Amino acid sequence: MRVAMRPSSLYDIMQTATAVMEAKEPPAIEYIHMDDSSALIPGGAVALQSREGRGLILQYVALGLLYGIIPSLVYPLFNLYLGLTGYEVLAYSILISFGWLLKIFFSVLSDCVPIRGYRRKPWMLLGWMTTCISLAFLTLANFHDPFCRIRPRTEAACNYTRLDSLSAAERDATYNMETQAHGHQFVIASVLIGLGYAMVSAAADAVTVHYAQREPLPRRGYVAAVMYAIRTLAAVVGHVYVCIFTNSRGLGGSFDFDVAPNVGYGLLLVPSCIALVGTARDVVEPRMEAVRLSSWLHQLYQLMQSRVLWQVVAFRVLHNLFASFHSNALLPLAEQWGNVTALDASIMDTLSLLVIALGFFAIARAGLLWNWRYLVAGSSILAVVVDMALVLLTIWDVRRGPYIVLWVPFADSLCIAIRFLVAFFCAIEIAERGNEGTVASLVTNAHNWSTPLGTLLYSTVDKTLGVSDSMWLDDSDADRWHVTTSMLISFAAQLLALLWLVLLPPQKIELQYLKNEGGRSLCAARALVGTLLLGLTFAIVVTTLTLTPDAACFRLANGHC
Repeated sequence: MRVAMRPSSLYDIMQTATAVMEAKEPPAIEYIHMDDSSALIPGGAVALQSREGRGLILQYVALGLLYGIIPSLVYPLFNLYLGLTGYEVLAYSILISFGWLLKIFFSVLSDCVPIRGYRRKPWMLLGWMTTCISLAFLTLANFHDPFCRIRPRTEAACNYTRLDSLSAAERDATYNMETQAHGHQFVIASVLIGLGYAMVSAAADAVTVHYAQREPLPRRGYVAAVMYAIRTLAAVVGHVYVCIFTNSRGLGGSFDFDVAPNVGYGLLLVPSCIALVGTARDVVEPRMEAVRLSSWLHQLYQLMQSRVLWQVVAFRVLHNLFASFHSNALLPLAEQWGNVTALDASIMDTLSLLVIALGFFAIARAGLLWNWRYLVAGSSILAVVVDMALVLLTIWDVRRGPYIVLWVPFADSLCIAIRFLVAFFCAIEIAERGNEGTVASLVTNAHNWSTPLGTLLYSTVDKTLGVSDSMWLDDSDADRWHVTTSMLISFAAQLLALLWLVLLPPQKIELQYLKNEGGRSLCAARALVGTLLLGLTFAIVVTTLTLTPDAACFRLANGHC
């Protein structure tokens, strides 16, 4: 068969390749097309200005605001204002992110436990109600005065480790002990907020996958990229709030004005309530018949036997095992030798989120057909090269400054975001009717289950090299060599992670071919289930250990006691 078309773009080249493949016998790849019929399910692409689009946008705007503010309050509010101990602050930071580990369970509930015939909307409503009730409590709660009474606040004057050595009169003159005593109830309310918005995120991602599957192949992934760009932009707004309104002199900052903690929670309550109402009014979902759990599990297990699913999940787990090799020296390197302040870190976090959002918009507009392998590899190599140069400049005192070393987490955040979006694109292609949320959580969050293992392995490397807290004050050549070796091993491991890109299909056509022609494996499905259960259990155990003061010193919990 002669193809009468001259390819002039990537789109045309893929059309030509499809026509050639369909003309060959055997096999004829008839399930790949480039026109509107290439959508995975019927219904047509969703317009963002439609009722369906508005309902979904509301979810991601509110989620982004929460995601931008709640985790960022760990240092200014819970450590400085409430005066919680280092162990308690660590527990807060872990517990509010615990919902993301449980996201796959929320996704399973959203997929196979419909309420009154609806799978997504009820779980969104439940998540938003949990979030709104917790935010209302925090908005009306009495946070009392800041724990440290001294103004302006300094680390020397507000050294919490001196509490036991002070008399009762000196302690009451310097510290407001009542503030610290009430801190735990605010931690519990924040944990409920984290669980609430993780539940909403699980259901919203399932809806996003469903809408994306209605898009034709050249445009498929547009809704997903735009939604996550919107969520990231909303997180930028949240970070700006934290940068400005939690840096008063009472919290060790440089701004003259003070804003009560209730104000931030009250501002978050408004979009959360709007999202709650918008979910009830604008989220469009047809009624579904209840599915037997056994039938749903059988369908999911059949999909797990498909090579495409276990291969993509294997890529996510194995790639992240190496990519998460981040030296424990990086944080003290930034603080001690880079002179990074909390405000500096917040500004760079905000800038990185802004760049990520713009990157997502660029991919949605022009990059939906870009090669995924090149995208992941290019961003990773660029990040390692930039990180290595800036870290070495800081270690060897060629040039030290906060905005030198802070480009390292900036580049890492961009790489993580790109890998996440590529994983979401894979989930769109893999998911089947009825398991959209579970597949999305499985593919996008599988890397979370290998992160604790990667952290544990690198903690062992750092201990072997003798990286300790005392070396930062000495700043000797021997200490610099220890830190340099630690960082170079970290960068080498991150480059080795690229070897696993052979498991990632380059684009949608190759992934669909793998899904339809890749075969099945019962052993691989069992290995996938066993590995993910083991990884999830390990992650939960490590997380739980960090919540116990004695166990937090264990090497398994990445302790440094």
